[in-house]
Amino acid sequence: KEAASVVSSFTTATPPAAPTLLSPATGAAGSSLTPTLSWSAVSGTAGYTVYLGTTNPPATGIPAGGTSYTPATPLTAGTIYYWMVASRDPNNNNNKEANSTVWSFSTAVPAPSLVSPAAGATGVPLTPTLGWNAVTGTAGYTVYLGTTNPPATGASAATTSFTPTAALTPGTTYYWTVASRDPNNGNKEANSPVSSFTTVAPPPAPVLVSPANAATGVSVTPTLSWNAVAGTNGYTVYLGTANPPTVGTQVNSTAFSPAAALAEGTTYYWMVASRDPNNNNAEVNSAVWSFTTASPPVAPTLVAPVNSATGVAVTPTLTWNAVTGTNGYTVYLGTANPPTTGVSATSTSYAPATALTSGTTYYWMVASRDPNNNNKESNSAVWSFTTAALAAPTLVSPVNSATGVALTPTLTWNAVTGTNGYTVYLGTANPPTAGVSATSTSYTPATALTAGTQYYWMVASRDPNNNNKETNSAVWSFTTAAAPVAPTLVAPANSATGVAVTPTLTWNAVTGTNGYTVYLGTTNPPTTGVSATSTSYTPATALTAGTAYYWMVASRDPNNNNKESN
Repeated sequence: KEAASVVSSFTTATPPAAPTLLSPATGAAGSSLTPTLSWSAVSGTAGYTVYLGTTNPPATGIPAGGTSYTPATPLTAGTIYYWMVASRDPNNNNNKEANSTVWSFSTAVPAPSLVSPAAGATGVPLTPTLGWNAVTGTAGYTVYLGTTNPPATGASAATTSFTPTAALTPGTTYYWTVASRDPNNGNKEANSPVSSFTTVAPPPAPVLVSPANAATGVSVTPTLSWNAVAGTNGYTVYLGTANPPTVGTQVNSTAFSPAAALAEGTTYYWMVASRDPNNNNAEVNSAVWSFTTASPPVAPTLVAPVNSATGVAVTPTLTWNAVTGTNGYTVYLGTANPPTTGVSATSTSYAPATALTSGTTYYWMVASRDPNNNNKESNSAVWSFTTAALAAPTLVSPVNSATGVALTPTLTWNAVTGTNGYTVYLGTANPPTAGVSATSTSYTPATALTAGTQYYWMVASRDPNNNNKETNSAVWSFTTAAAPVAPTLVAPANSATGVAVTPTLTWNAVTGTNGYTVYLGTTNPPTTGVSATSTSYTPATALTAGTAYYWMVASRDPNNNNKESN
């Protein structure tokens, strides 16, 4: 049986209140990546547990002794975080927690760090690529670029580089900055520092060299030249008859020759542009210069032989008037009209290297040559002349109708220029038909002619340029000398007896003889002869007494190799 005590009472401890969050305010944006979370103190708590994470509610807690907490490692930029703080009840079941409300904040997105072009860079291309470091958590970038500081016009970029859509201005200072955009704060931008760079200056315009401005007498195939330009991407040469010229040709060197000859006697305009490799080959033009091409030299005026001349030598000298400015001449000569075969000449006369054909009509013209137009020719009028037929020889001796001519005469005639030798015709017919070739201006028959005979003769020249066609002289004649008569014996009388053994033989004189031959001996007829110049002969030794002797005397023909008449 129980005996009850007095009834007593007690009251359990009230749990500590939940903390009140202070900072960062819920929904705060742009918070530091190492934020300090703070809350109000709670009486009677056994400490706090801070819950922080990207889930709502955050599940991972870290004990804290005071009323603030800073994460040990930086948070992720541009991220929404949730946090709450719990007080812990030391009187209730192992620190039962009383949670605060859940608040949120978003971390800030940092500004980009610019990489290139480096600050203060010069010689930057006109289409540069701007680069910067990536920013975690950004919703993209805004690139600001311009000539003012700071630049005010921005372009959106999704990557960490940006190239302007249009080329920048050469030789200009630009300012640029890049902003990251906070996706948790209405894309609020965090700007990098402003950097600057200067674009590359354009290459200068070329300086023209030659032909000099306003030059005259320029070749129709000129070489245009100019000074080299550093930094150019080649050149464009403009050339034409309009000012300024509009048709251009690209070249890589500092000289240019037109592919086709220019027009003669014409004014041309030209300029050369350098090309900017940093600005889509934008051109920088030189001054416009002009030159006038040379007029062609005039055609020569023919002088001699005069047009349609006849009787022209087969080795003629063709002459013409000099032409100023020509690069020599071309002489055309032939039997066709116009002549087509030309020979170069440097003076104002020309003689063919080989004789022309006699009795032939030739056509000729002379062309001047233009040194400024690849020796283009300007032709004279076409003239003609006819060469003289090859001259016939002129007979000299024996004179026409000569008489008493030797039986081995030497026929002579005057020389003929240009002949290929001679043909001598000699015979008793008129005209003579049998010919003998001769190379000199005389001819002696190989065998004696017939005494006392009339002969006809002529000489023909031979044309070497016309298949040795002959041109005959006149026909002349001569009569050979008659043979001298035989002597008439005088003493001793025929069949005389008692003749002395040293007789003197005598005979009548013979006109025209070349002396006598006395034949004396014991045979009939006698065969041994002795020459005598008078009309008598005495044997050098006495004859044999009482012996019959035979004798005769022969006259000698001086025109027939001393042929004897007995």
